[in-house]
Amino acid sequence: ERIQRQIDVMNGINSIFQEVMTSRTEEELGEKCLRVAEAITGSRFGFIGEVGSDGYLHDIAISNPGWESCMMIDQSGHRRPPAKFKLHGIYGRVLLDGKGFFTNTPSRHPDRIGLPHGHPPLMSFLGAPLIREGKTIGMIALGNRPEGYCHDDLEVLEILAPVVVEVFLRKKAEIALTKRGVELMRAEEMAHLGHWRHDLSTGTITLSDEIFRIFGIHQKTDQIDCHLNEIVSYCHPEDLEKCFQSFKPTEQEDGISFEYRIIRPDSEERHVVSKVELVRDEYDRVVAVFGIILDTSELKKKERELQEKNAEMERFTYMISHDLKSPLITLKTFLGYLEKDMVKNDATRISKDMHFMHSAADRMWRLLDELLEMSRVGRVVNQSVRVTCREVVEEALNLVAGSIAERGVEMLDSLSDIILFGDRPRLVEIWQNLLENACKFMGDQANPRIEIGTEGTGWVTVFYVRDNGMGIEPQFQEKVFGIFERLNRNIEGTGLGLALIKRIVELNGGTIRVESQGSGQGACFKFTLPGAVKDN
Repeated sequence: ERIQRQIDVMNGINSIFQEVMTSRTEEELGEKCLRVAEAITGSRFGFIGEVGSDGYLHDIAISNPGWESCMMIDQSGHRRPPAKFKLHGIYGRVLLDGKGFFTNTPSRHPDRIGLPHGHPPLMSFLGAPLIREGKTIGMIALGNRPEGYCHDDLEVLEILAPVVVEVFLRKKAEIALTKRGVELMRAEEMAHLGHWRHDLSTGTITLSDEIFRIFGIHQKTDQIDCHLNEIVSYCHPEDLEKCFQSFKPTEQEDGISFEYRIIRPDSEERHVVSKVELVRDEYDRVVAVFGIILDTSELKKKERELQEKNAEMERFTYMISHDLKSPLITLKTFLGYLEKDMVKNDATRISKDMHFMHSAADRMWRLLDELLEMSRVGRVVNQSVRVTCREVVEEALNLVAGSIAERGVEMLDSLSDIILFGDRPRLVEIWQNLLENACKFMGDQANPRIEIGTEGTGWVTVFYVRDNGMGIEPQFQEKVFGIFERLNRNIEGTGLGLALIKRIVELNGGTIRVESQGSGQGACFKFTLPGAVKDN
């Protein structure tokens, strides 16, 4: 019988080590360990607990028979397993002494404290500590063997206890490693940075999931490998040499970075930077290359945008200095005339000098006022509201009603019932400026007409303001959206209106353009506002 018990113990240990590979959680592993211990000792139920950093005993697993017979109720009225126990009572003796023991009369044991309400009856008890590096970290306990426990049962449990400790340490390490792997994958995804390893002996390249995403390669289930030729096939033809070098660098290129372009299967061009390190064996031979790849496409895009903004700022600074100089020169010139005319006491010329000086000052005021307004666009934002397109247009029409009536403009309406969500005052400014320009540049049109409408639906809706006025020659149709651009110096204005509209449209994720057959053919300004109609 003793030999059979030893065989059962060995088989049980083998079974536990096998289970550690298939168990997904500590609780699942604990239940399997308890099944082995219960089978060998003939116990009815058991539990495995761990002493936490708070000094309490926390259950890891309870065998199914024990859980099914447990009727402990929590405050909400639900059946609950044991959770947090002080180190006292019979089980506490195992933990405090760091020694296993058994009793077949637990109700008369000196350390008895009674059972919680709903706990299954305890007829006999067997417990052993779980010890790691000389410190008690938990316990395994069994109960209710019909014949009661003996020293042989305690010996069995004390043999199994170190095995339980070992498998739980492995499972904890495995879970921690899996968690770190998931966190690493998430970090790589967020940073658009992947890693790879090129085995020089086999030519196989092992890739992280993010590398597959960066290159746009369709990843088969559980695929982690890719051949060098396949990777290089995605490189831009002009950067092929740098791409190949990054996966097979020379010793002089150890630790350096390579920048190149790739073309994904969907034809999208991406910019990447790869940094590599040579991996050596114990004989200092290069056996592999380890590297990372960072997708810098968005950074490149931001860099281009910054360069464009800097170029725009330079043009802006030049144009400001040029346009502000003009009224200052006028002021300075006529101040000189005024001094001379005051000496001569020429009232007519003094009045004329003052008129030019007032006009120059007024123009400078308007320029500064519109520059201030333009600087506020995107920086000073009103609360977004839902408003119909018609309400926005009607508000703009009311603001320019004087110009429309003075010019006798016929208004045509082809608006759809689309709803906008955005900064209402800024949205009104779009139509207000376009309507003012349409009235201002109507020329000598005998039957002036302006049409407001929409084309398409949803976020691809195109809004337009069409007139039959002076028109714009094709070579000037891009130029009109520039700051201080005035195509007709004889018509009052600062040249900031369309630049202001363009900025508001772009802040709403849209674009604006003008269509015109040329001088005298009228003009149609078309724009989109996907950011304001996205909820539609």
